[in-house]
Amino acid sequence: MRLAMIRLFALVMSIALIRSDAPAAPQARPTPPPTLAGDRVAGGSGGPISRYATMYGTPEFRGLDDEQSRPWPMRQAIRTIGQLELIPGRGRSGQANAAPNPGRRREWDSEFALFEICGDQFCLAIVPVQEMQDVLAGASDWVHKNIEVIGAIDKLSLPGLDPMSAPVVFQVWSVFEAPEMPGRKKGSKGSSLEPLVRYPKGVEGTVVTVTGVFRGANLFEDLPPESRRDDSDWVLQDGPFSIWVTGKAPRGKGFSLDPRSRSDCRYRLEATGKVATANGFIYLRASSLQLLGRAKEE
Repeated sequence: MRLAMIRLFALVMSIALIRSDAPAAPQARPTPPPTLAGDRVAGGSGGPISRYATMYGTPEFRGLDDEQSRPWPMRQAIRTIGQLELIPGRGRSGQANAAPNPGRRREWDSEFALFEICGDQFCLAIVPVQEMQDVLAGASDWVHKNIEVIGAIDKLSLPGLDPMSAPVVFQVWSVFEAPEMPGRKKGSKGSSLEPLVRYPKGVEGTVVTVTGVFRGANLFEDLPPESRRDDSDWVLQDGPFSIWVTGKAPRGKGFSLDPRSRSDCRYRLEATGKVATANGFIYLRASSLQLLGRAKEE
């Protein structure tokens, strides 16, 4: 009997030792919430918002008032800029839904959209993704200001919402405040690049206005790479003629182009600035930019 008790005690101790040496089961890390960082509302690296970039790909810029770019693609990340507005009659008031701003058409509207962003002709109803709902509610200070959003057109996915009856909306997972940029309101009085490229010495040091197609950070090697003087320089092209634009990022009223994105190299811009030359190349130090619309497909 005593021997049996000793063996039982030894067995219990050995089991206890095995359990104490076993590694603890990994604990799930809490998902960090979206953050407000300066003038941007978005998820951090590896946070809950990063999965949307994986789902919808690299964002392409689309102008709100650019009718040539419609219809916008489904399930593709899109960047766009507009003036943030509260949709009247939504939210706590419980009033009936109101029409969009006079003379403007509201796209992708649904009862879930409390905000819209507006251009001169179109308004886009926006719905924050689930992780952003509480954070975007604090962005009411941006009402009547220009903001840039990144989102995608897709069926709304929310807990308790029947996927079969879910509306198709423009869901956003990143919001920036876009500073006002100077630029002329209507039309374009810019000349082609040919006179500037052929006779640069005649206007060197003066301010000119020219038009051309945005070509990013020399993504198509329109100019020799060694002629780029600053990492922020980008190319404007008009047929066989190209110049460097320096001193200003390719953004302004209603647009924000990415110098690293080939898909953004489909827009015509008007640039005003001072002309300089070096080693036979032309550099326009831009003071203002204006979006002229999409370039014609060749």
